[in-house]
Amino acid sequence: MQPKIGKAFAAMRELEAGAIANPTEKRMVGHYWLRSPALAPTPELRTEIEQTINRIKKFRRRYSRRKNHGPKMRKRFEHVLLIGIGGSALGTGN
Repeated sequence: MQPKIGKAFAAMRELEAGAIANPTEKRMVGHYWLRSPALAPTPELRTEIEQTINRIKKFRRRYSRRKNHGPKMRKRFEHVLLIGIGGSALGTGN
């Protein structure tokens, strides 16, 4: 089993380093980077993830405070954040 295990570990290291895992979409696979941005393969990607997480937390704090002030203070949602793991949110043909 050693050769197969060695091959599997090598493939995992490549994925973690940012190898394209989905050739039809030309995309990396790194949903675990969202839990630990330090694992992202580039500083730019790490920064983008950290900034996005901070914006989400800021929105949550702002909304949490606002909802306690009654319906007049609430604004209608105009955007939706979709986080999906497994399959692609892009749909077919993208």
